[in-house]
Amino acid sequence: MNNGQNSFIYQGEITQGNPIFELEVTYENTKDIILGLVWNDPASAAESGNINNLDSRLINNLDLKLTSQIRSEYLPWMLDENDLLGDAIKGINNKDNVEIVNIENLSNATYEVQVE
Repeated sequence: MNNGQNSFIYQGEITQGNPIFELEVTYENTKDIILGLVWNDPASAAESGNINNLDSRLINNLDLKLTSQIRSEYLPWMLDENDLLGDAIKGINNKDNVEIVNIENLSNATYEVQVE
């Protein structure tokens, strides 16, 4: 990002009337990039009996992605529901209120950070 710093923090708001947040960033660096999205989510109904239920419990399910000018998408890490003991995969994360996108060897260009 061209802000003269090694880090950048942005706080935004998504509402029903404005469900998509977009921020254009210019990346001019040789280092890897890490994007994080964190939000407070209200408690959902308590689960009784089934401790391994894979259904999402999020009340506000937000999604983070980084998109290049040629429309390549970079998605957050998440657990693979079909292999919970295996390695994390990248995809649309519908389970967590923390999402992390990291990219190694990112090309210098303008990208769009999108939260919806």
